[in-house]
Amino acid sequence: MRKQKLFSFLMILILVVAGCGSKDVYSGDNLGGGLLTVEDLPATLGRGFPKGIRIANVPASSVDAGELAPDFRLVLADGSSLALSDLKGRPVLINFWATWCPPCRREMPDIIDRYNQNADDLVVLAINTREGLDLVEPFAESYEITMPVVLDQAGDIMRLYEVNSMPTSYFIDRDGRIVMRWVGLMSPDILDSFLKIIL
Repeated sequence: MRKQKLFSFLMILILVVAGCGSKDVYSGDNLGGGLLTVEDLPATLGRGFPKGIRIANVPASSVDAGELAPDFRLVLADGSSLALSDLKGRPVLINFWATWCPPCRREMPDIIDRYNQNADDLVVLAINTREGLDLVEPFAESYEITMPVVLDQAGDIMRLYEVNSMPTSYFIDRDGRIVMRWVGLMSPDILDSFLKIIL
């Protein structure tokens, strides 16, 4: 009994120290909130602006077509979370963007439109890179973004997906595998052709 209490105490201490040492790695299954589905995210602009967190002890994997998409978590302020791997069974578009990026601004209305047309099945994760909520929230309001807007302020998810320029988009099939990576502005025709593959 004493060993079990000591073990529990040490585990809690390790989690606290790990949490203090790095804000950019998610190391637990649940940090105070519950596990979510996409539908559980707040039904507001940006869907609560969850923080994108790389999962600890998950090695980086290839971002080539046919490979499983590297996993990460969306974590809300209350600690509730959702992993990309939890979305298996649904097609996913991951779009890396920034408010200062003119091509990102040009393609965002088309991405929003396709999301709204297919919201019952398609998951779009609009991952903003290296900007704070003070810039992202007004952008989301002006574009009326109702899909999840993920904050990647440290650039961890961007590095995990080997994003070197923006916009960059990944199309992920229902099995969680990368079908296509597109770097640069997507025309509506290009967007539709890739969505047709994963939908």
